[in-house]
Amino acid sequence: MWAYLIISVFMFVVGVLFLVLGCFGIESRVRSSKTEVVETRKEDKLKDVALLFFLVTSYYFFCVAGESIYNSYIYSATVCSELKFSVTAATGMNTMFWVGFAAGRFCGVAIANYFTPFQIITADLFGVTLSMVVVCLFGENVAAITWVVTFLYSFFQGTLYPCGVSWTSQFTNMSGNYIFIFTIGQTVGNIILLPIAGQMFDAHPFSVLNLVLICSVANALSFMGMVAERKYSAK
Repeated sequence: MWAYLIISVFMFVVGVLFLVLGCFGIESRVRSSKTEVVETRKEDKLKDVALLFFLVTSYYFFCVAGESIYNSYIYSATVCSELKFSVTAATGMNTMFWVGFAAGRFCGVAIANYFTPFQIITADLFGVTLSMVVVCLFGENVAAITWVVTFLYSFFQGTLYPCGVSWTSQFTNMSGNYIFIFTIGQTVGNIILLPIAGQMFDAHPFSVLNLVLICSVANALSFMGMVAERKYSAK
C-alpha cells in the first residue's frame, strides 16, 4: 500500500509543478533563450548502414535486457536464494540499484565533456562484466558482495544507453527515420530474455544473474562488432 501511496503523492506533486510552470509560461521563455541545434547531415542509404544498425540493435538488445533483468529480479533473488534477505533488506537492495543507476547517469553528464563515447562505453562494459563475474561467483555466499556489485553494475550501466546513441550518431544521422533502431533492440530484448530469466529463476533463484552476465558479455561483443564495422567501412 505504501508503495502506491508514495508514487501517487510523487505524481501529484510533479503534476502540480508542471501546471505551475505552464501558467508562468516557463517553456516559451526557455525556447526564446535557446538556440536549437538541428541535424543537417543527410540520412545514409539503408544498404550502407544495414550491418551497423544490426549491430546497434544487438547492442541495445543485450544492454537494456540485462538492466531490466537485474532490476526486476534482484529483489526476489536475494529473498529466495541462499542469502535469505528480509523484505526490508531486499527492498534496500532494489533501492541500491536505482541509486547507482542515477549516480551513473549524473556522472555521465559531468564526464561527457572530457571523454569520448567510445572511452566511456569501454569503461562501462568492463565495469558491468567484471561486476557480474564477481557476483555470479561469490554473491550468493557473501551478502556484502551483492550489495557492492548491485551499486557498481547499475552505476556503469547508467551511461551505456546514452553513450551508445552518441557513439552511433558520430557516424550517421540517427535523428530522422532511423531513430527507431535504438528502441527496437531494447524492446525485443525484453520480450525474449525476461521470460527466459523467469524460467532460470524458477530453477534456481540466484542463477538469474548468470543471464545478466551473458548479456554483459554479449553487449561487449556487439560493441566490438560495431567498432570493427566502422573501421572496415572507413577503408
